[in-house]
Amino acid sequence: MEPSPAEPPDPDGESVETDSVVVDAVLEGIDWAGEGRPDLTLTRVAVTDGELLGAGLRGAVLTDVTFDRCDLSAVDLAEAALRRVEFRDCRMGGLDLSRAELAHVRITRAKLDDANLRMATFEHTVIDDSSMVGVDAYESTFDDVRVHSTTLRNADFTRATASGLDLRGSDVDGIRGVEGLRGVTIAADQVIPFAVALFAERGIRIEE
Repeated sequence: MEPSPAEPPDPDGESVETDSVVVDAVLEGIDWAGEGRPDLTLTRVAVTDGELLGAGLRGAVLTDVTFDRCDLSAVDLAEAALRRVEFRDCRMGGLDLSRAELAHVRITRAKLDDANLRMATFEHTVIDDSSMVGVDAYESTFDDVRVHSTTLRNADFTRATASGLDLRGSDVDGIRGVEGLRGVTIAADQVIPFAVALFAERGIRIEE
């Protein structure tokens, strides 16, 4: 199932912009770097060329939001709720999505290296043509999620739950925690790195 697209801002709607609530707005070139905006609510918002490096957005509620060419590196989105959100050409290294709930989210051409996805929930989500080197997905849940043409080297899925996780077409060398990914789909050319990871987790050694 493809993620539902984000609904654009309503040009005839009444735009609202406060420190904690933004509705029906186009935000171009905003600078929220390092700012603390906990429990922020964004609804039908388009963010372009935004600088959000290290922003504190813990517990934010994002609905029908698009981010284009934004720097979201080290942003704190722990315990946030994202629904119909799209990230395109964004820098997201070190992003904290721990315990966040994501539904109908699309991430394209993004850099999420070392992101914290611990105990997050992903539903109807697509991640395409991105880098997720070293992400920590400990105890995360994946339901109808596709990760395509994406680098997952050294990603950690320890104790993660997958009831529909498609990794075909992605680089899974060095992936960890595969033993619990019983609902994952992989391609034939990914069997060896998955087998190596599984043998390592079970303490199986191959010697000549």
